[in-house]
Amino acid sequence: MYLILFTIIYCVLTRVLDVDYGPALGIYIIGLGLAKGWRTKELRDVFNFRRNKYLYNKFGLKDSLTEYLSLFFVFLNALLIANSSFTAFELLWMLFLVGAVYRFIFWGVTQAIRTGN
Repeated sequence: MYLILFTIIYCVLTRVLDVDYGPALGIYIIGLGLAKGWRTKELRDVFNFRRNKYLYNKFGLKDSLTEYLSLFFVFLNALLIANSSFTAFELLWMLFLVGAVYRFIFWGVTQAIRTGN
């Protein structure tokens, strides 16, 4: 729940400070990725080099959905900051990128920050 609140505050700050599309997205992902890397013990846990079933059992539904929603909010905020129309291909590409970033970097960030595992 704290991640969602942090994400909403971050999105509001990027809108108020009028941060550009790239930095608004990059600071959030890189910052939480570094925090996850600092708190985990193995490189395998930083980049989620395990099977989806194992990751889902380890992190659970609640944390997984919370992390995905927060990442989706940041991508949506960045798209709104860009303030330009995107083609269907660009939107599908963005959805693919959200999924890939979530799967390989972002999944498990709350547990890593909370417990350090």
